[in-house]
Amino acid sequence: MAKSIRLNNTIRGTILDNVMTAWKSNNPAPEYPAENASWEGVANVIRSIYLKEAAPYTLLIAEGKIPSKMVKQCSYIRARIRACGVNEDVFVGFGTDDKGMSITVPQTNPKSSYVYSWDDDNIPALIKAALGAREAELETIREKRKIHREWMARRDQKSAQIASVLVGVNTSAQLIDVWPEVEKYMPVGVVDPSNISLPAISVDALNEGL
Repeated sequence: MAKSIRLNNTIRGTILDNVMTAWKSNNPAPEYPAENASWEGVANVIRSIYLKEAAPYTLLIAEGKIPSKMVKQCSYIRARIRACGVNEDVFVGFGTDDKGMSITVPQTNPKSSYVYSWDDDNIPALIKAALGAREAELETIREKRKIHREWMARRDQKSAQIASVLVGVNTSAQLIDVWPEVEKYMPVGVVDPSNISLPAISVDALNEGL
């Protein structure tokens, strides 16, 4: 029978790490979405609505019927949304040209920093649909985060169970006796101290200078 050795906290920690590494390999962590749902879909709809409204001004400028300098230009617009459970100010840009310069379009309402202000009474159907799609994306993210939290709870519970067993025994023999399957996760020198590999250094070299 292999000689039993006393367990210390370092050995217990190594065994715990080895077991948990195997557990996580067999129970991979589910995806955890770090980012919230994007506003890109909503912004795209707002942009298309605005460009349609600004199209007559753009055409008049292109036809030379309105001097371009008389029409204030903007590179982004803001929309205040207080509808469908949303309380958000959405900034919408118009991108950049091939030289990296911001694309500008006629500003249809130069008197207000908010081009649109929507609530439940006046929100357009297209915006409402875009908000619904974003809410569905949010719900998916919430569900994935819930599943990840449940996985973390199981992981922590498993780690605590193993740690309680490890601190409840004093020697390697006692541990193997109460949990035989743990042997393959124990360092070789703990299972059988006779299998410890020492560096190939002569005793004379070790004693030199002593």
